[in-house]
Amino acid sequence: MKWMSFNCRGMANPAKTLALKRLFELEKLDVIFLQENMGNSKEVVSFLEAKIKDCFLYSLDAKGRSGGIALGINR
Repeated sequence: MKWMSFNCRGMANPAKTLALKRLFELEKLDVIFLQENMGNSKEVVSFLEAKIKDCFLYSLDAKGRSGGIALGINR
């Protein structure tokens, strides 16, 4: 089972999301944990679902200056 944790410091940069998608596909990750995504949980999940197919995603909102988190599990 392959896991990866990534401190993404926001998901607004298209280069970050492309790199994340490539890592997920190339490494055939089973679980990915994203920290500091700085977004609304619904927006993060819908954004990542469009980029990473066949993945169950769960996200918690950012609170104040602490960034949110997201967990992705490959199906």
